Amino acid sequence: MPRRKTRDWRQSFRFVPETVKTKAESLSGDIQLGAVKSVGLSEIERGDYRHLKVEIDQSGRIQVPDDLVLPPKEMGKWSERNIEGWEEKLEHKPKEEFINIIESPNWGDWSRGSHFVEMRGLRYPRKIHNPRLCRFRIELLGQEGESVFKILFLIEEPFASEDAELNNWLFEVGNLLQENTGACDVFSAQASRKSYLEAQHLSWTILPPGEENEVVKLVRVESSGSTPKINIEERMDLLQVCGAKNWLVGTDGFSRYFGAQFAEEVVVFENTRYGNAMYVMGKGWKENSRLSRLELLGAPDADYTRIPHRGNWSLRLQAELRRRLARK
Repeated sequence: MPRRKTRDWRQSFRFVPETVKTKAESLSGDIQLGAVKSVGLSEIERGDYRHLKVEIDQSGRIQVPDDLVLPPKEMGKWSERNIEGWEEKLEHKPKEEFINIIESPNWGDWSRGSHFVEMRGLRYPRKIHNPRLCRFRIELLGQEGESVFKILFLIEEPFASEDAELNNWLFEVGNLLQENTGACDVFSAQASRKSYLEAQHLSWTILPPGEENEVVKLVRVESSGSTPKINIEERMDLLQVCGAKNWLVGTDGFSRYFGAQFAEEVVVFENTRYGNAMYVMGKGWKENSRLSRLELLGAPDADYTRIPHRGNWSLRLQAELRRRLARK
């Protein structure tokens, strides 16, 4: 299998997302990492989930595997570590002596035989991480219209929420899930099908006015990479002036977006990176906000207005909000 293609999702996170960590710590007993996603037909057709054996058959029906799936190591660093394990260099600890034994030819000539030589030196100590061999259980939960499917991607191996290694497990296995599906959530190991379906509707954290600092913290945790970021506080100030009633932070779908709610069916989503756009959404925003950017742009009936960050975009935003709110 060739090295993975770049998917339309964030490949990994540098720190465990605060929403994931908080939810894991709030649950008791065994927990599992997983995600419930609304996956578009076009995403499946172009092979975004083929590595997890989610495909369209010859009759045009979606097929999910009956057996557990071990993600191929070619998907990326975390998938490779899941299969082969890895060696961690402990640079926070003092260096220690090590011996490296190499085979050397006698008198520089292999035809005269060889001997072993001990090479001594100092290096940082190493910690060996054995492969976890985590496997995915994949289940089709339902369908939205003709072209969007609700799919559960669940790491089958549970973990004790009280375990001292919880944060390391969330980081390593969470990144495995993120790398392969573009999302990460936590469930009780006894979760029901109803719980999984409800989880998708909770993919936005809603915070009231006065919690701006918490919004900024959550958005910065969700964002990563070296791409320049917008000034989140300035954008929030603008949205507040426009009359925002609640704040939203995405944990799936538009994972680098935060939102401001102006009415029950009027929400603005802002991207945390330069060069993108605001999305003003109306009816069906909870479902549409869970679509990937490409899936949303390809949905002709979706109720949204895209406002690119150029020119007098802030004036266009205010005009669009006035137009939508006047209909309420």
